[in-house]
Amino acid sequence: MNIQNYSSPELPVSIVILAGGRGERIGQDKATLLLEGVPLIQRGVSTALQLSDDVICVARADQDITVKGAAVVHDPPGNRGVLPAIFVGLEHARNDWVFLMACDMPFIQLPLVRYMLSLRQEYTIVVPKLSVGLEPFHALYHRKVVPSLRTAIAQNKMRVISFYTGQNIREVSENEIKLYDPHLISFFNINTADDFIRAQHWA
Repeated sequence: MNIQNYSSPELPVSIVILAGGRGERIGQDKATLLLEGVPLIQRGVSTALQLSDDVICVARADQDITVKGAAVVHDPPGNRGVLPAIFVGLEHARNDWVFLMACDMPFIQLPLVRYMLSLRQEYTIVVPKLSVGLEPFHALYHRKVVPSLRTAIAQNKMRVISFYTGQNIREVSENEIKLYDPHLISFFNINTADDFIRAQHWA
């Protein structure tokens, strides 16, 4: 398969961007944090639109954000953890396959995502695995995971990968990843003021 063809009539993809980080360590809502004068959430949408015309931003119940080119949906009030946000995103996606990304990861590398898209036919999850572990916020999910996700939420599980049990998973090795993202910059996320300074430098 030509990895530059991110989608096909048989396997289209939707993009879900998690926008709900409160940014407590950085002192500002991450979605509205400006990098090169652009809010992180809008930067993420601009990247996502190069992969799909179905882009969904999942915000907190109390979060007011506006973006161009994407739909904004909200977590249910009083939710616990990130799993409900993932569930809401999958429920609103038009396509069976969803690429999940976080708005505080501003350096998503499209060649890597396209490579991951080329791997998905036989699986329900395609997820990078670095030396530090899995990267569930830079992963592909099929809607078949929804029942497991619903069960994990009902059981008040908090780990992001708690719904992975029983899924047909394709782990993307670090060696594979480096063919498309040599410095693993896709997985850099902004949590602190120092992270933001580094992101400004890289941008």
